Amino acid sequence: MTKIQANNNKAVVNLLWTGGWDSTFRMLQLSTKDVIVQPHYLIDGKRRSQNYELEAIRSITEDIRNLVSNKCTIRDLILVNISEISEDVDITLAYKNVAKNHKLGIQYEWLARYSKMVKNLEIGDENGSAPDSILLGAIRANGAIKKMTDDIKGEYYIVDKSVSSGDIIKVFGNYHYPIVFYNKLLMKKEAEEMGLMDLMNKTWFCHTPIDGQPCGICVACAGTIKKGLEYRLSKAARRRYKRKKLIEPLMKTYIIRSAGKLKRLIKTTKLQLPLKWNSYGTQST
Repeated sequence: MTKIQANNNKAVVNLLWTGGWDSTFRMLQLSTKDVIVQPHYLIDGKRRSQNYELEAIRSITEDIRNLVSNKCTIRDLILVNISEISEDVDITLAYKNVAKNHKLGIQYEWLARYSKMVKNLEIGDENGSAPDSILLGAIRANGAIKKMTDDIKGEYYIVDKSVSSGDIIKVFGNYHYPIVFYNKLLMKKEAEEMGLMDLMNKTWFCHTPIDGQPCGICVACAGTIKKGLEYRLSKAARRRYKRKKLIEPLMKTYIIRSAGKLKRLIKTTKLQLPLKWNSYGTQST
């Protein structure tokens, strides 16, 4: 696989697009600029939501291309299976080192390897509550980011390699971060001002859909609700979310108590094991 080459006439923006809220918002921002957008989607083979995400990308791409206000050119989506990404021992080790102190998902390991292959890949991480803020927290704990300004595509941030650790540079140093200081409600406000909320509402977020609709109980659904976008879930999904919130503390208490009882039972049983005669005629436990 080769690096994406720049276009001689227009700026080419490589965008990691999942069909989700954050990366789609960035796509809408780019639609107001005279650039060529090259979207990328990585396939890990384990996401039950993959087909929903790809359908969202297809539908939103078509809508953007038909917008009267659209100024960008969107290239066809590049689909890459993570098994096709070149191995990189240094990046893998750096990811493991960073992940010791920060709860980074495994996707940051293969994304880092992919970002080495695609020049200035934009990633749509936002400064919301966990897990989104984990990336920014990891960078700041071991370095810093700095603001850059581009006359065409606007402001974005990069890892400041002069003050960041080698591990941070390997894992996060190849990206551009255009929306790292946004949160979801700020994106919603800006999308409303652009008159493009109908496109934002086509984005997909649920990891484990039920009957083709967001489930309300996965991490992504919970995050969507906590970040002020509860309206995107059905009444049934919101009820499932509330039930889970009620049950979770009870389940944790039950598990802790059960573990304690089991530990005491094992200890008591071990002390009360009957004596047995072994083949040498002596007693043993």
